[in-house]
Amino acid sequence: MTNQIEVYVRKKKQIVRQYVTPPVSDGYQHHACMSKQVTEYEEVLPDADNQALRIVDQLATEVGLHFKVYDVATLAGKLRAKSRGITKTPTVILNGEKIENISVEFLKSKIHI
Repeated sequence: MTNQIEVYVRKKKQIVRQYVTPPVSDGYQHHACMSKQVTEYEEVLPDADNQALRIVDQLATEVGLHFKVYDVATLAGKLRAKSRGITKTPTVILNGEKIENISVEFLKSKIHI
């Protein structure tokens, strides 16, 4: 049986910077109503999801397997996770078995070589 590893994670948006643009001038006066609130975000992985990725990467490197990562914050990832019955992250699917409590030893025991 081939070993297929899928990892489901959820990236979250984190605020990097917020600011208000300066008012626009029409040559005679400044229009404060033309100011705009700007918020900049970056996507980050929560610690649990990041740790799961490291564990799967370590295992895949040791055993010589490839794995796929799906972000359930995207539409494609959300649809794939829903079709697999995944309700929380991080989750690993190994040979069709859903695993939510991820550890190297447990995943090694589930690999069929």
